[in-house]
Amino acid sequence: MRQMSKKGKITVVGILALLVIAVVGTTIAMLQKKTDPVQNDFAGAAVNIGVVENGKDVPLEDGDNTNTYDQIVENQPVTKEVSIKNIDSEEYPTTDTYVRVRLVPIFRNEAGETVPADMSKVSYTYGDDSNWRKEETAGGETYYYYTRALAPDDVSGMLITAVTYAGEVPEGTTFELQVLTEGIAANQKDSLSAWGLSDFDDLEALA
Repeated sequence: MRQMSKKGKITVVGILALLVIAVVGTTIAMLQKKTDPVQNDFAGAAVNIGVVENGKDVPLEDGDNTNTYDQIVENQPVTKEVSIKNIDSEEYPTTDTYVRVRLVPIFRNEAGETVPADMSKVSYTYGDDSNWRKEETAGGETYYYYTRALAPDDVSGMLITAVTYAGEVPEGTTFELQVLTEGIAANQKDSLSAWGLSDFDDLEALA
């Protein structure tokens, strides 16, 4: 097997998560696979969001959301442009929607098993849209919030434009970046409370 102490294959994965918010504001658990949107009890209240990557017009869906690169090189950025779209259609008309994103980097071996690595060495090149803000939770997770509600068929500005790994790539592994998204109807009273927020004022600007 070819040695990959400094280099390794990279697979960058965007995973679409669909959430629908009920009239009472209850959030359904995050999914990692696209399913049919579910209508709320009032017209135009469906929430249906998708990940838009690398300038493509069509949001990513099942099995179509893998970008493959031959090699990842230590300290060299790899292109990964991520935006979020509020997907509107005649069958599932959507409403104005707030979105948030969690980025989950993973190394896997050839058997598909997760390989331990220092993920603190993963860094992102952020886009220039100031509507993106972040929150670091007590549990060590980082959520990225788009502070402007997306109207039906609207697309956010880019959250990131590239990803970089500054450590030594574990031999025989590929690198995945999962893009986990959540949406919540913006026209409900106290809708942000489902995410533990009262407003976006306390969120951090992206570095």
